[in-house]
Amino acid sequence: MRARGGRARGEPASRKAGLRLPRGGTEAAPVSGTAISAAGDPAGPLRSLSRTAPPRAKLNAVENWMQEVITHPGGIGAGESSSAARSHMDLGAGAIERLIGPSRNLTSRQRLQIYSNMYFWRLIDILAEEYPTVRHVLGPPRFGRLAVAFLTAHPSRSYSLNVLSAGFPDFVRSEAGRLPRRAFLADVARVERTMEEVFDAPDARPLTTKEFRAIPMGRWATGRIRMTPALRLLALDHPVDAFMAAVREERQADVPRRRKEWLAVFRSGYSVWRARLSEERFTLLGALVAGKSLPDAFEACAALRGFDEGRFTAALPVWFKRWASEGFFCGVESAEK
Repeated sequence: MRARGGRARGEPASRKAGLRLPRGGTEAAPVSGTAISAAGDPAGPLRSLSRTAPPRAKLNAVENWMQEVITHPGGIGAGESSSAARSHMDLGAGAIERLIGPSRNLTSRQRLQIYSNMYFWRLIDILAEEYPTVRHVLGPPRFGRLAVAFLTAHPSRSYSLNVLSAGFPDFVRSEAGRLPRRAFLADVARVERTMEEVFDAPDARPLTTKEFRAIPMGRWATGRIRMTPALRLLALDHPVDAFMAAVREERQADVPRRRKEWLAVFRSGYSVWRARLSEERFTLLGALVAGKSLPDAFEACAALRGFDEGRFTAALPVWFKRWASEGFFCGVESAEK
């Protein structure tokens, strides 16, 4: 989506709920091997036995055991024999058959495999939704393998899926195996993760246009501007914004060469947007977000190479008017606070 004046904006973020169900159309089993199987455990279905679980097995132990088995990246066979699962219930070989009975049409292992498949497919689906540009660059199969590698190294440990991918950008940058255009993908992942964080940032009532104009100049000069918590500033090594917009709009775009880009990522209403910034605007906003006064923020800008005081002073009213309309400012507080 493009804003007036050629300023690049991003797209509204979709969702958010604590849990999400898998959607149709997601690529199934994007990895080879034993991590995900559509037809039961890779070893093949075993003979179903009658339920012979120990009668005094506590429910929480069974639940913890089941979680370790179905979330194991090696499949339920590896999960069954893992030390993590056995720390909750150590039933030896055939533990699955002792704890889970067969149905009319499925063995115990086939029944449990359904939950294992669903677990990984759902998490891969979430990562694909949160990192659509990374997925576009890599392609669905390779992105699926990257997602499983990430989930294996950083399994979900929270009740909320909102934090599932917090470490994904760093994983792409420094932990993942061989990746094409790694540095570019890491910058893209950082922007896409930041959009998720901004979407979930706390609410704060911004100043209205009338309130903004009513603040005396003296308060602006001596106080500290309280900024919206739904604002993040990013200094990137690649110009990713236009590429991300092209991917969203299904336009052809080549991966750009390395070049500095500064972005503001912010929430307005129920949507998250991106705006490209000059280095001066990035430095000014960064100083204000850090709690500096306007004079100190101006001084930080003046230290930039090539700073033009006349041009800077003339541009300030335009910048502040725009930022106020975007809801960046929530008030002006005393510098002593």
